[in-house]
Amino acid sequence: MKRLGFREKMVIFISLVIIIGSGLLGYYAVKKADSQIVGAAQKKLLSDLDTGMLLIDAMYPGEWSERDGKLYKGTTVMNDNFDWLDNFGKKTGDTATLFLQDTRVATNVIKPDGSRAVGTKISDKVGNIVLKQGQSYTGEAEVVGQVNQAAYIPLHNAVGDIIGIWYVGVPNAPYEQASNEFERGIILFIVFEVIAAIIMIWLLTKRLLRPLVMITRAAEQVAGGSLQVKLPDVHSRDEIGRLSVSIRTMMDNLSHLMQDIRQNMYSSASQISSSSEQFSRSLEEMSSSYSQVVASNKEMNTNAEAGNRMLHDSMETMNTLTQLIDRAAVRVDGAVQDSQYTRETAQLGKETMAQTIRALDSFAESSLENARIVGQLEKYSKEIKSIAHTISGIAGSTNLLALNASIEAARAGEAGRGFAVVASEVRKLAEQASEGASSVEEFTAKMGESLQQAVDMLQQGKTHLDTGREAAHSSEEALEAIWQAVGTTAASIQEVSVIARQKVEYAQQVSGMMSKLENTVEHTLSASSQVLTISETVAHELETLAAGSEELDAMSTQLQSAVSKVLS
Repeated sequence: MKRLGFREKMVIFISLVIIIGSGLLGYYAVKKADSQIVGAAQKKLLSDLDTGMLLIDAMYPGEWSERDGKLYKGTTVMNDNFDWLDNFGKKTGDTATLFLQDTRVATNVIKPDGSRAVGTKISDKVGNIVLKQGQSYTGEAEVVGQVNQAAYIPLHNAVGDIIGIWYVGVPNAPYEQASNEFERGIILFIVFEVIAAIIMIWLLTKRLLRPLVMITRAAEQVAGGSLQVKLPDVHSRDEIGRLSVSIRTMMDNLSHLMQDIRQNMYSSASQISSSSEQFSRSLEEMSSSYSQVVASNKEMNTNAEAGNRMLHDSMETMNTLTQLIDRAAVRVDGAVQDSQYTRETAQLGKETMAQTIRALDSFAESSLENARIVGQLEKYSKEIKSIAHTISGIAGSTNLLALNASIEAARAGEAGRGFAVVASEVRKLAEQASEGASSVEEFTAKMGESLQQAVDMLQQGKTHLDTGREAAHSSEEALEAIWQAVGTTAASIQEVSVIARQKVEYAQQVSGMMSKLENTVEHTLSASSQVLTISETVAHELETLAAGSEELDAMSTQLQSAVSKVLS
């Protein structure tokens, strides 16, 4: 749509207006004609309906009635009464029917097979309105499969009951045909009207817009750079005529203006060309200098980065050294505490060893006393052994005497029986005493051996005790030496601890100074990077300016050429 000319757009717009307006008008005319045709047909049917009813009343006087399943008018049976219906249909051009209730009993309606439609039913829609509601019906109705314009009225008997229907109608086909012919005529009229309007508008706009087209072409040539354009003479005083005069005046003024611009542009272009050459040489020199600056900044930045890495490594080494010195100081403090604890432990060991020596002396005295007591026990054991041996001898003699007494008692018979019993008991006691003496001898023998072993062990214990006393005295002397040495070592460690603490403080101060130095170097490196970036940017801008200077020189040349071309 944007590529179409003004004339084409105008023709299309007016044609659309005509088509839409004519279409709406034709649609309204067709609908109005259909309505009027149908209205006229329905008025005729109502008139024919009344006429037919008057004819029936005149020909067959009396009331409507139903008897024996037949429809009567007065005394005349209306079933199969076709003659008057056929005459009525010929004169009016209508179809007519008498219904008994909803069933056709007399009609001139012919079915497709050629027979009369007697016995067929009315449609449910019409039957509901006429038979049940008692109202007349006018409008379209289907009669034996064909759409008709129809009119129905109910038939009442003498008491007012509805017993049938009187119908007249006409097929829709003639009216539809007339409506379609009218619609086709309207469409043909609209088509011819639109074609004629398009032709007339095309010719009219071509004549009216010809000066505007020529003015447009002249403006296009001016836009293309040519001022040697002749405009057509337009003598009309409408907008197009005034536009032509204004364009001609504008072109004359533009021609004079371009002459002045040409003269000024030649001198300006020469000055621009000369200035751009000088500016280009200056930019080249500045670009070369800045290239050296960029290279120096890059080298300085590289050295700064290397120094920063070395400083960072030194910082890490210093931190590690500080940590080691701090750990050493902690270890020295621990050693001071350990030496103090060792000195206290040595003092305690020395005191404990003195107590041990005193205990060994007491134990030695106790051992001597025990040896004396064991010697006495051994002596007592020997005496007990001697007593047991004596008892054993007495028991043997007693046993022998008891045996002799038993023999004598046996010889005495009954008189010596009691004595024999006593002798037997004495013998048992003697045997028991002998056994006890033997046990005592064995016990005393074992006791003597044990006591001898105890004496030997006490003797060995005394020997070991003497050795232990000598070792204890040696340990006491060694602990004394340790106590004195630990005291000296503790003093030395205390001095080392003080020195280590001082080293830790010095190392922390150095670490802090190196940290500040590292931050300073990082800031310097950052600033160097920014300077390098700025230098590279300036160098790039200088190159861009140099290129722009060359472009400016070329543009000045093009400007001179363009001005010459426009004014030529």
